[in-house]
Amino acid sequence: MSCGMPVPPVNGSIVGQDFSLGARATYKCNPGFRLSGPVTTSVTCQESGRWSPIEAPPRCVPVTCPDIGHSAVEHGRWRLIYGTQNLYDAIMMLICDPGYYYRGQRVIRCQANSTWNYPNPRPVCDIISCGDLGTPPNGNKIGTLTVYGATAIFSCNTGYTLVGSRVRECMSNGLWSGTQVQCLAGHCGTPEPIVNGQIIGENYNYRGSVVYQCNQGFRLIGVSVRICEQDHRWSGRTPVCVPITCGHPGNPTFGMTQGTQFNLNDVVRFACNTGYVLQGAVKSSCQVNGQWNNALPRCKIVNCTEPGHVENSIRQVLPSGPHRYSFQTTVSYRCNLGYYLLGTSSISCQGDGTWDRSLPKCLLVLCDRPSIPPYAQISGERRTVGSVIRYSCIGQRTIIGNTTRMCQLDGQWSGSPPHCSGMENYVQIGCLTTSRARPHLVIMGGQAHGALRAQGKLETVMNRTIAGSPTDTKGFLISCGNPGTPRNAQILIHDGLTFSKSITYACREGYYSTGMLTRHCTVNGTWTGNMPECSVIHCGDPGVPANGVRLGNDFTYNHTVSFQCSPGFNMDADRASTLICTKDRTWNGTKPLCKAIVCGPPPIIPNGQVVGTDFIWGSSISYSCNQGYQLSLPTLLTCQGKGNWSGEKPQCFPVFCGDPGMPAQGRREDRGFTYLSSVSFSCYPPLVVVGSTRRYCQYDGTWSGTQPSCIVSCRITISSTVFFNCRKGYLLQGSISRTCLPNLTWSGFQPECIAHHCSQPELSPQSDVRAIELPSLGYTLIYTCQPGFYLAGGSEHRTCRSDGSWTGKPPLCAADNRPSGESPVGTVQEPPSKLPVPGGVFAKNSLWRGSYEYLGKKQPAMLSITAFEPFSNRVNGTLIDHSGVELKLAGTYKKEEAQLLLQVHQIKGPVEIFVNKFKIDNWALDGHVSYISSSNSFVYQGFVRGKGFGQFGLQRLESLDPSRENTGYNFASNSSSVAAAILVPFIAMIIAGFALYLYKHRRRPKVPFNGYVGHENTNGRATFENPMYDRNIQPTDIMANETEFTTPFSYYIHSFILETVRGEEVHHIFAHLPTEDIH
Repeated sequence: MSCGMPVPPVNGSIVGQDFSLGARATYKCNPGFRLSGPVTTSVTCQESGRWSPIEAPPRCVPVTCPDIGHSAVEHGRWRLIYGTQNLYDAIMMLICDPGYYYRGQRVIRCQANSTWNYPNPRPVCDIISCGDLGTPPNGNKIGTLTVYGATAIFSCNTGYTLVGSRVRECMSNGLWSGTQVQCLAGHCGTPEPIVNGQIIGENYNYRGSVVYQCNQGFRLIGVSVRICEQDHRWSGRTPVCVPITCGHPGNPTFGMTQGTQFNLNDVVRFACNTGYVLQGAVKSSCQVNGQWNNALPRCKIVNCTEPGHVENSIRQVLPSGPHRYSFQTTVSYRCNLGYYLLGTSSISCQGDGTWDRSLPKCLLVLCDRPSIPPYAQISGERRTVGSVIRYSCIGQRTIIGNTTRMCQLDGQWSGSPPHCSGMENYVQIGCLTTSRARPHLVIMGGQAHGALRAQGKLETVMNRTIAGSPTDTKGFLISCGNPGTPRNAQILIHDGLTFSKSITYACREGYYSTGMLTRHCTVNGTWTGNMPECSVIHCGDPGVPANGVRLGNDFTYNHTVSFQCSPGFNMDADRASTLICTKDRTWNGTKPLCKAIVCGPPPIIPNGQVVGTDFIWGSSISYSCNQGYQLSLPTLLTCQGKGNWSGEKPQCFPVFCGDPGMPAQGRREDRGFTYLSSVSFSCYPPLVVVGSTRRYCQYDGTWSGTQPSCIVSCRITISSTVFFNCRKGYLLQGSISRTCLPNLTWSGFQPECIAHHCSQPELSPQSDVRAIELPSLGYTLIYTCQPGFYLAGGSEHRTCRSDGSWTGKPPLCAADNRPSGESPVGTVQEPPSKLPVPGGVFAKNSLWRGSYEYLGKKQPAMLSITAFEPFSNRVNGTLIDHSGVELKLAGTYKKEEAQLLLQVHQIKGPVEIFVNKFKIDNWALDGHVSYISSSNSFVYQGFVRGKGFGQFGLQRLESLDPSRENTGYNFASNSSSVAAAILVPFIAMIIAGFALYLYKHRRRPKVPFNGYVGHENTNGRATFENPMYDRNIQPTDIMANETEFTTPFSYYIHSFILETVRGEEVHHIFAHLPTEDIH
């Protein structure tokens, strides 16, 4: 007889195989379970065929493990992820508090022995470190802690503007909040111009200085140096250039000032009135301090020398000044009795300190030999004044008339000659005297002939015949009188004052004669010709050399004039600086020439160049450094009067980028922090790098790439897809979904959430969206389908209406399974591929053709790459505009981001075009490069920085293999690429601009995710920039599909998955979480 197998308890079994009468069966619970309550553990088969006792079979209940709260982990807690709390087979996971990460085995299980399988050592929650941020160049950082919750406060030095987040906090995801801080130099703009002056210096950044200089002849009122301050304003006020004037210096007493200009370097001359001589400076020049360089001179009256005495005369002096023989003093001479005057009786003191005439002479008065009447005789030989002669007759004749005659003062004998008796027919000859000492002959009877008269001196020779008697008798001599002496002359030769005599004059030194210097006494008692004149010798004004001055205004005989060149000019060595007036009334040479002083080329500096091309005296030059270098000091060199440069030569030092920081639990290798230096980062295993593994010091003093951090790897399987959605009030721009590619980069474009009043339209999961503000439409969204999909329906662009709705229909992107692989007419063209762009895409001599937008119209253009440096990725090129304008461009290609900013540094072409169109300091092409697989070419597209400009698109004319990563490419011509570049539709230009627009805004606070860059770190492990590890996360919903996580879980799972259910702004919902990753 058998009772059959008893019913085993749930989660239990029966022990035993004999179920016959009297057999015993035992209840047993499965591992992890125990029998519940005071029940029988075994039963016996009875005769009734039933098992005894007849109560219900026992129950197996799970064993209980101790409450996990007794084993609490600091800064963490255990969370049930499987089973029932504290019961067998329950699985608990250690969840660290925000800002902490687990270390060790984080999953425990309740075992059958009622104990937890704690690992050894037990897991702990360590605080997260975000790594050192470093101090930005030209700035300061407050805060030294780098762990969760720590804050760093940044400030910039005076004159620098903070760009980025002023306060950054170490967040629970191990990243710093906010954006990287940069201290950019302030820019003050062009300083105000100055009238009659110039501004030296072109450094308008913070602490840059400019120097104001006035033109020659002007002085500066105000501060000459202005410095760009922190508030982007120039220090002080704009100075003023006013003419340097010294005012009228005044007139010296008894003199005058010659000159009408009294400004800087003007020269006035002083002259005294006639009869006065200058004591002091003859000229004075106006100095830069507004003062004359010489004091006002004095005019002292001229004194002549002692004139001397004339023998046999009496001198009388008539003074007219403070001294006996001062200017205009007259000295007269009167001869003693018995003497007559030859010359002028008075002389005067002239203005030059000389007497106007030579001294006269007092000559002895002699009477002529008396005539002897017939038959008479004379006794007495003396003819001086007072001498007496006596007449007597020969024989028995008697004297009739005066028997004696005396020589008078006028040189005539007194009375008339007597005659002897017996001379009945005698004719009396008498003399009619004149006012002079010499008489004129008068015949009172008989005949007289043979008289000659000359001016001033009469001498007469008479032959007298008596009627009836032919006897010849000697008559009186005719005298011409005293002729006088001309001014500034003297009597050189004279032999008498009577007929046929002559007198010769000579001019004083420094004078020349006009007229005959020799005069003769004629028969009619007058002198021939006129009195001669002696005029001063004058050589005339020699002139003033250009850019020079003349010293001296006396152009008379034996005087000199000298010449000086103005500052900045040198005198020609072939000509003398001093001229003298010669006696032939000419200068002994010609005035000199003043040539401008020109300094030689200024010294050159490595990595810099001279700014300025004017090297003449007084001009200044400055220096500027090549890109990536900065001046050691603001320097101004000025050309000096000796032809040399003044000032200190600067140096161009490499730009300093500052310490880029060190990631926590990572290491750094560097060779300095200056321009072109690079630093590389790596993490200690098993941590991986998030950010840039290598960063370069750029020309603008910033580091390329993004700041790296070391995080626990959260591996996402290839082909996993993440979906994005913005919360209400925001519009998504970028890729709606992104897929992890085999190269560990993410497909699509970086998404961002933009605040907007229009509601979020329906989105196709396989589409990308961009936005643009069109003048004719408004805010417009433009859709493109991701690779492998095409636009099967809906609208490719939709515009926001005033009521918040959208035009058109939602786009529909369908999988492209068509055999032809071609998109139908009207569909969106293939977007740029995310294949990596080779570093040598901008190789030398490569050509890019396309167009740009200006004032709403497309303008064709060609970009020619003229230089490319592989090490620094420096690109130089020339953009040729259709109008003939050539723009020289330069920039640095950011290889990791495939981005290039080309800034203009030189413009050539028609002035009327580029002045109105391209004349802007910051004109540039700002875009990125992408690969177009359909045409096997690269496109450089983006926006043009400049007023009136829009987007641009340029296609490379040579094909290039994007998989190659060296710069030694062999480029081949591709005619289809050329045609495609010319026929790029307008809509493609709009689409191209959005890629750059998203890129440019990816670092703004509203951007939710950074770009992804696949790279290889130094330990050979492939890493990627995970979109969930975002530094600037904003309101966004992320949905993931088919996402797998490998064991162990990182703390990011907690931060981004489990904790988001509390209603935080960002939600990550994973559709599938494999249980094997938990176990």
